Amino acid sequence: MKNKIWKLLIIVFLILSMSYPQEKNLAVSIYPIGSITKYIVGKLWNISILLPSNTNPHLFEPTSETMREIEKAKLVIINGKDVDIWAKKLADSTKKDVLVISDYLKVRESNPHFWLDPILVKDMAKIIYNKISTLDPSNKGYYLKNLNDFNKKIDELHKYIIKELSTFKNKKIIAYHPSFYYFFKRYNIEVLSYIEEGEGKEPSLKKILGIIEIIKRENIKYIVKEPFVNNPTLETIQKETGVKLVDMDPLGYNKDYFSLIKENVIILKVIFNEQNP
Repeated sequence: MKNKIWKLLIIVFLILSMSYPQEKNLAVSIYPIGSITKYIVGKLWNISILLPSNTNPHLFEPTSETMREIEKAKLVIINGKDVDIWAKKLADSTKKDVLVISDYLKVRESNPHFWLDPILVKDMAKIIYNKISTLDPSNKGYYLKNLNDFNKKIDELHKYIIKELSTFKNKKIIAYHPSFYYFFKRYNIEVLSYIEEGEGKEPSLKKILGIIEIIKRENIKYIVKEPFVNNPTLETIQKETGVKLVDMDPLGYNKDYFSLIKENVIILKVIFNEQNP
């Protein structure tokens, strides 16, 4: 069934390829990368986001609308790895110019959620700058200024996060999915366990019982999850322990990158305040 859908999408792509102008249009897989890109390109490029709101990017199935947005674009920018594999498949089936950011990042770990570490984001922004400057060399100076301004804002954000979280001694959490893996690693937040055993794979009974034991032993007050995640496993753990569920949004649809990160820092402060009486 999926093969038939992909074939239909490719046919749609070929039909649309005859109708859309592509000058200075960018298609970006997920919103945070779109926000980062916007800081670099300013008003010189139009940006469309391929992933719909409140959608798990790991599980998204592209539609004819996805194909239309890709066809309009002169360049498609994707994160890479399994977070937007659907975008990579579409890119591989077409002749569009594609920037796969993960291909240029010097990160050996397989976790694809690079954008949630502000320091890694500086590298991502540089990769985007390099590509855009190649496509539009006459405005390279403009893009370079934007990159430098962006990096200054990232440095300020990094200092803000350190300051806001440094007062807490107990920075332990349990998370459903490792979206914030790089963020937690950067800011010395100890993850006692990730509940999900793989994308879309529910934990075993043994693991659930182990997590319940950790919550009670470590006095954990919250489980961190994504807004689009709701399942019986979390309800079971909550019923057994009284732990609260809190959403930390890794995607921030229609949110500025800096607002997204700061909102999640505020959520962490609420968690750590309760765990540090």
